[in-house]
This record gives sequence, C-alpha cells and structure tokens, in this order.
Amino acid sequence: MTIALRTKNKIGFVDGLIPQPPNDDLQYQIWRRNDNVVVSWLLNSVFKELTSSIIYASTAAAIWIDLQECFLQNNSPRLFQLRKDFITCTQGNLSV
Repeated sequence: MTIALRTKNKIGFVDGLIPQPPNDDLQYQIWRRNDNVVVSWLLNSVFKELTSSIIYASTAAAIWIDLQECFLQNNSPRLFQLRKDFITCTQGNLSV
C-alpha cells in the first residue's frame, strides 16, 4: 500500500507530513478531497472484516493508525505456529 501511496504522492496523508489545515483555510477543501481519495483506497484495500474497526475514522491518517495498531500487536504464539507449520510443510511425501 505504501508503494501505491508514494506513487500517487499521497503518503503524506497517512504519515502526517500533509497535516489537516484548519477548516477555514483556503486549502482545506483541496486537502479534504485528497484525504477522502486516500480513505477510499484504504477502505477498499482491506478485508471486509477489518472495515468495521476503521470505518468511523475521520481521516486517512486515523485509519492508518488504527491499522498499525491492529497489525503491530504481538502475535508471538501465532508466529511460532506459522514457523512450525512452514518447517514441517510437505507436498505428498516430499518436503517443500
């Protein structure tokens, strides 16, 4: 996702480098339109199960933070299980 955002010069909307201007600023409407584009990209690129946790975020940056919190949680037991499954992975009677 970050590659797509960088390609379109929109990464600043999620990393905070393009902050929201005050509502009465002349640039606010332009910022809001661009932020809404990024919001739509984010919403359309996540699993439907995740949209319920991010749908009420008001900006692309808020969605990004919510997604980071969701995916940066410590999942050591799950990681251990995935590594174990990978090591013991076979196809027929051959190891992969």
